[in-house]
Amino acid sequence: MLRQFAALAALMLLALLAPRAVAQGFEADPRVTSGTLDNGLRYLVVPIDDPSRGAAVRLIVDAGLVHETENQYGTADVAAQAARAAVGSDASTSVAGDHAVVSLNLADASGLAGRLSAFSTLITGQAIRADALAAAKVAAAESLARVPAEQRVHMLAMRRLMPTSRAVRRPAAGMPDAVRALSPDAIQAFAQRWYVPSNATLIVVAPGDAEALVGQVRAAFGSLARVPRPASPATPAASWTRPAAPIIIEDPGISTPVFSLVSAAPNANADSVRAIRAELVAHVALDVLENIAQVRLTKDKVPFSAATCDTLDGPEGLRWTAFHATGDAANWSEVLTAAITEANRIRIHGIETADVGESLIAMAAELEAQTQAETTGPAATLADALVGSRGGPSAAQRLELLFAQIRNIGADDAEWAFGRYIDPGVSAMVLAIPAQPGAPTEQAVAQAAQAAWAQMPEPALELVRPWLLAPTLPTPGEVVEMAQDPETQVWSGWLSNGVRFHFRQMQGRQPGGVEFSASLAGGQLLEDASTRGLSELVGRSWEVMELPDMASAKLQALLRPSSVRMQSIGLGDYYRIAVPTNRQFFNAYMQRFHAMLTRSEPNAEQVELYARGVESGAPALGIDLGDTFTHLLNETMYVPGEARVRPPTPDMASHLTVDDTRAWSRRVALAPMEVAITGDIPLEEALDALRYYVASLPDRPRISTSTFSELRANVLNPLPHVGTAEVQSMGTRAGIYVKGFYVCEQEDADAEALKVAMNILNARLVGEAPLLGLPGGGSFNINFLQQFPGTSFMYYVVQGDHDEEAWARYCQTVDGMFQRFATDGPTLEEVGAAAEDLARDQETSVGSATGWWDILSVATFRGRDARAFQSSPQRYRNMTPQVVREAFARYYTRQNNVIQLAAIPAPADELLQHVTAPPPPPPAPTQGDGDGSGGGDAAGPQPAGPDAPGGR
Repeated sequence: MLRQFAALAALMLLALLAPRAVAQGFEADPRVTSGTLDNGLRYLVVPIDDPSRGAAVRLIVDAGLVHETENQYGTADVAAQAARAAVGSDASTSVAGDHAVVSLNLADASGLAGRLSAFSTLITGQAIRADALAAAKVAAAESLARVPAEQRVHMLAMRRLMPTSRAVRRPAAGMPDAVRALSPDAIQAFAQRWYVPSNATLIVVAPGDAEALVGQVRAAFGSLARVPRPASPATPAASWTRPAAPIIIEDPGISTPVFSLVSAAPNANADSVRAIRAELVAHVALDVLENIAQVRLTKDKVPFSAATCDTLDGPEGLRWTAFHATGDAANWSEVLTAAITEANRIRIHGIETADVGESLIAMAAELEAQTQAETTGPAATLADALVGSRGGPSAAQRLELLFAQIRNIGADDAEWAFGRYIDPGVSAMVLAIPAQPGAPTEQAVAQAAQAAWAQMPEPALELVRPWLLAPTLPTPGEVVEMAQDPETQVWSGWLSNGVRFHFRQMQGRQPGGVEFSASLAGGQLLEDASTRGLSELVGRSWEVMELPDMASAKLQALLRPSSVRMQSIGLGDYYRIAVPTNRQFFNAYMQRFHAMLTRSEPNAEQVELYARGVESGAPALGIDLGDTFTHLLNETMYVPGEARVRPPTPDMASHLTVDDTRAWSRRVALAPMEVAITGDIPLEEALDALRYYVASLPDRPRISTSTFSELRANVLNPLPHVGTAEVQSMGTRAGIYVKGFYVCEQEDADAEALKVAMNILNARLVGEAPLLGLPGGGSFNINFLQQFPGTSFMYYVVQGDHDEEAWARYCQTVDGMFQRFATDGPTLEEVGAAAEDLARDQETSVGSATGWWDILSVATFRGRDARAFQSSPQRYRNMTPQVVREAFARYYTRQNNVIQLAAIPAPADELLQHVTAPPPPPPAPTQGDGDGSGGGDAAGPQPAGPDAPGGR
């Protein structure tokens, strides 16, 4: 209803980014062939290639409302109706302030020549037949009788605001009777004066080539007589003075009150870069107000139903702007006060950079959609666009103009434009209310407005609203369960579509920092040999998401802060989608997340790039030490033939298709999901984002610790397991030796004790390495492979220049060091120092939004405990030497549970004998093996003979 109310239908043209005429200095639309016949008719012809788009004809006659005299009100409508009838019942017509348009759309262009001949009869300057004139009067009267009440009210308001305007001087009521009372002579005089070739423009969009279409135009219109172009009535740029008192309009036809802030300023034609930039800036300013008001005034607030901003051009050379808020008739004062408060909030506190970006991207999306519609849609779409442009810049050209100015439009510019249009000193107040007893007086309205302008509202909070990718918000879901843990301050719950969520409000990594993460159960555990690589490929395609209706990637790249990037990673048994951002861009990336899971379509280019990347990244075995190590680790850690836990081969990647990738993307998008939001954002905002962008996703099963548990069990190597491998490293003197064993999950108590042991053993190695004299030193660390729970791996690495004796001595020393540690354990001082370092690191994690985001996003999926995470620093400080020794011995002494790798410089064959020599026998297990997994047949490759690895 507001859009009807805001637009003086058939009286004004929407000016926002409106196409401009060629004469204004911009390049003409390259699709258009234009010219003028000898009789003065101007034509615009656009050939199209696809016959299925049909054809379209538009005849524009400069014979609108401003051309009527005071005793001719309604003649423009009657003349237009007579013209429509002459073309045929399938034609239509519209009358605006300074012109009328007769339109015809054809599904089949074969009859175009005959229909153009019918159009030629409209502008002969001859009298209308009596019977046609009578029918046209009836049609015009019936059309005017259907004018909506909102339009009638707007006309009344404009007559009060601009009493001298030729475009609004018609009476707001009684027009059907005025038309019926028109004399035939008055109508004939109007039609004969204005409906002549020199006062008209013909637009033809049809299949064929330009030369043939121009030939049809000449054949139909070329024989018409030349009549000098009639002089239009003088319509100088109108002056406008803001009325001192509010304008109150009562009308029985409206059901809700509408409060408007209206202003006008001279409308400079966009005939320069500076002028079109001013148009863009003005739009940004008003668009910010509309976006904020739509949410703040209407979301779950009963007195309000809508809030909009409009920009319109009048024939008198004024650009009008209006901010409207509508709601409950009994609460007109609240509607007025809240509308002014939102405008005042921006006026006082300014406009955010993110709001400017939102508006600019929305404009780009609109122009892109228009460009697409003009290129592939029905011929009528392009013809209608040409009615406004008259052959000026196309939507694509105007989009390029937008790109050219994008870097030069900032919040300061928008604030200046906002003050030009929305300010108590420049804005007229209009209150339209239903006719009813007790209507407010001008004084009451003025007092309410004055009080609202005098308020000092707080800055606006970030709002859930459309940003980058969609014109409207998704239909929100609901929060169906929610509770807060008093110890951790974490809110957890379920959304109506089965998604698990967690939220913790805390200081972000920067002021206003917000972190979002989503885990979708899926990934490589779902793959087999024929689909290996799809998880990684889909993750990459989501990161560079492309949508069929996506706002311009070029514009997004210009506006996106370089420090913000959404990450999408396909891991072993889940996808992690994460973005560290801030409140300014939070909803932008939440909407991107929603679009990614609902509308993203991987394309052929992404599939090809992935296949090429796999091929180029194939390991250089024996040449590159890193590649060699990774290859050996995969070969020895996992069951042979288990594709899901190995990097995809070039052959696997080359067989993946676009259809495979899209099907995989759709499958994972519906997987069980767990999300976390942490950082400097209020709970209400976080819940709004969850409702609109996460709960609106399709329903899915609830996530739990048992999700994919069967798949995990099937893919993991059953303990015990043993593996060994070696390869000669060509072209280098460096060597690498790795030896390790399976350990526990990352988050349990044993893992904490093993990390303390790791720090202590590293310190011992650093202290003894100089005495060993091994070039390059060595290190020991624990690597938890989280993507495959249960296969975590603890190992030590020795790397350095080749020296046979030094290597042998070093490896034997390390083995002995580990054996003594499993028997004797660490000292109290060693545990205290190592545990304190880990406690401090963990305190940093517990104090960061990133740390909470990391654990909460898989808390349900992995069975992690937020309270245990929060108390982890104290657990480290409570660690004892006995706990550390027992945990290390429990895993170190597992029989037949060893991985042993060697990459050696060729041709030093003797080195292999040193690194694979039988180690000393292990000590007796203390308190058993811990998990009862010792003994049994190995699931991996079994070495034979005296070089078989022992139990370290």
